[in-house]
Amino acid sequence: MTGNQIGTRKSIAMSQYRKIVLLTFYTSLPVIVCGVLLLFQTQPNFLILSLLGVVAVATSTFMLFKRIEKETRTFAKNINSVEASLEKANLAASDIKGNSNDLLDSQHFAFRNLCEAVTERIRDLLESNQELSKRYSQFQSILARMSEGVLLLEAKGRILYCNQFAGTLLGREPAEIEKKLLWEVVRTPGLELAIEESLASGKTLRKEFEIQRTHRIVEMSAVQLDSKSGAGLVIVLHDFTDLRRLEKLRREFVSNVSHELKTPLTSIQVYTDTLLEGGLEDTENNRCFVERIQEQSGRLQQLIQDMLRLARIEAQSEAFQMEPVSLCQTVADCVNARSAIAEARGITLSYQSNTEDSIKIIGDHEGVWTIFDNLINNALNYTTTEGEVEVHCSESDGLGVVEVKDNGVGIPQEHHSRIFERFYRVDQARSRGMGGTGLGLAIVKHCVSEFNGTIELESEVGQGTTFRVSFPLVKSGETFTVANP
Repeated sequence: MTGNQIGTRKSIAMSQYRKIVLLTFYTSLPVIVCGVLLLFQTQPNFLILSLLGVVAVATSTFMLFKRIEKETRTFAKNINSVEASLEKANLAASDIKGNSNDLLDSQHFAFRNLCEAVTERIRDLLESNQELSKRYSQFQSILARMSEGVLLLEAKGRILYCNQFAGTLLGREPAEIEKKLLWEVVRTPGLELAIEESLASGKTLRKEFEIQRTHRIVEMSAVQLDSKSGAGLVIVLHDFTDLRRLEKLRREFVSNVSHELKTPLTSIQVYTDTLLEGGLEDTENNRCFVERIQEQSGRLQQLIQDMLRLARIEAQSEAFQMEPVSLCQTVADCVNARSAIAEARGITLSYQSNTEDSIKIIGDHEGVWTIFDNLINNALNYTTTEGEVEVHCSESDGLGVVEVKDNGVGIPQEHHSRIFERFYRVDQARSRGMGGTGLGLAIVKHCVSEFNGTIELESEVGQGTTFRVSFPLVKSGETFTVANP
């Protein structure tokens, strides 16, 4: 029920109430008048009339009271109806208010839960993003510091990623390589076909090739990411340059050792067979044959000793007695020991020192002797008659420096990088004629390294050769504890 309807019913009830009050007043008035007349009149006729009037008034009053009762009941009913309507309206309004509050509470609770869920999800995403960023940085750091090259190729062969080492192997910066096709960067015959076969079959591809740009020998391993989706390849590049070089050196070493051993053994066998077949009775030549056998056996013994010593040094099992060694004094002793040979060959061997002979280095006396004895001996072997060999000892910036210089045949530039290799000879015939084993400079290099020194080579064909060896000096007042490695 609306507010207008409730107001209308109230107006009707009040109008009926006013009617009842007016009727009651007009009905009671005649009765009051008759009663007054009865009190003042005593005549019979008038009394009868008065009684009749009272009866009439009583009857009309009864009828009026009946109507009044009816109106009163109607009024009471309207009042009750209004009250009931008001109560229902209040209840309805209360229900509407309660339902509205419940609805608002429910929506507020749902919205708050939604906000909390969204906030929690955002927090999880931020944490996941931070974790992914951290892992990405770790992977980038790992890939950047790997000793293998890593390339990521798409299905069409375009490079999507290149780490730093792969760029070094290929001779380009990673940024220059990325987004290019692999065969635009590496022009190797058959490489494109091999990549296509790997993509088609999903099998691991292994191929070794030389990169012309950097002259590096590389083994490539290509693995397909996902054969079902047709994804690209992950390519790992292994630098086999040093390995192949060492393998080549090993093969050359075996060949050289075989040849070096074969030469004296063959000579010994020939002279022995000659003696057994009648040379013993040849009094003019038999002694010469025996001397040749002795010479070749001595060469063979020297070769074996040098090989064993070099092997021990390389394996770091050589027992050097590390102690302070007088550098210039040891060099001077080596010069004096070779002076007779130099004089016999007509070569001038000189020694100069512009520092105190007391300067010392940390090393093994025999090892230091071996270094300079080999260098002076080589200088004498490769210097012609009337040539000169100069040995100079000096001190520079806390280093003891020794130079062995000759004006002999010199060493071509293309041999400088290999001159310290085992059995490497610039002039094969001349080296063997001088009785060398081909291991002298290899031993020199390893001994210098063991004593924390460096060795440098300067040479020009026809002008001569200079070997410069430097060692850190023992500082004044510095103590040293003897240790055997």
